[in-house]
Amino acid sequence: MNIIYQIKHVRFNNLWVDIPLVAFVKQGIKKVYFNDEIYEINEGEMVILPNGVDFHSENIPNQNGIYEACCLNIESDFFIKANKHFDIITQEKPTPLKITNGVEDIANAFFNIEKSPNSQNIPDEILQLRKQELVFWLAKHNYFFPINKNNNIKSVVSRIIFSDISFEWTLELIAKKMGIGVSNLRQKLAQEGTSFQKIIIEARMIQTLELIQTTNKSITNIAFCVGYSSVSRFSERFKNRFGISPKTLSLHEKNIIKG
Repeated sequence: MNIIYQIKHVRFNNLWVDIPLVAFVKQGIKKVYFNDEIYEINEGEMVILPNGVDFHSENIPNQNGIYEACCLNIESDFFIKANKHFDIITQEKPTPLKITNGVEDIANAFFNIEKSPNSQNIPDEILQLRKQELVFWLAKHNYFFPINKNNNIKSVVSRIIFSDISFEWTLELIAKKMGIGVSNLRQKLAQEGTSFQKIIIEARMIQTLELIQTTNKSITNIAFCVGYSSVSRFSERFKNRFGISPKTLSLHEKNIIKG
């Protein structure tokens, strides 16, 4: 589970997640912009963000100047299993799902997933059961999450890159891993309006944003973690993408320490 602390009011445009993301807002307000809808998640409320679609996110600190949220990725299979169990057919196009009813039950299951002080040592079998419990509590309170089954080429390439974000991926290596020709892969990406270079830069920036928001790693360390040898080039990329420098946003530079 990742804990996000921020002391600045910031908005991040054109975000996406490859795995559905459950977020619980502890302090401040989170606004999610999806298509023409605005979802406002206040303190003590939750939201599930769908995978594979673009959205904008705005994090607003409270009167004490703090925004804090707990975030956890829940794999699509858990939602699919719950939907089948309750014989639910969800809408084809996924949208964010704001949780307002039954929050206490759902939040208890959410925080129980990694409740142990040594949460990193929880056996995988127990972790999977706790995730399924969370999704079933959602279903118990009539929250059924639509799954984005879109398995386009961009998503496949992104998943490979995210599997080892610091690795020096090339189009040739990706094509080999996917079992298709380089020219074929390039053509398929072009048909989706993107390219390998765009995807790898975007993946690195999304991973950078997560590391800045959830760790105390230095900017230099984060740059190396996401595959950049030049910190200045890394910082320039980040500012061009999000409109704010990594140093300004960084927990490390602001000396905010997680409890």
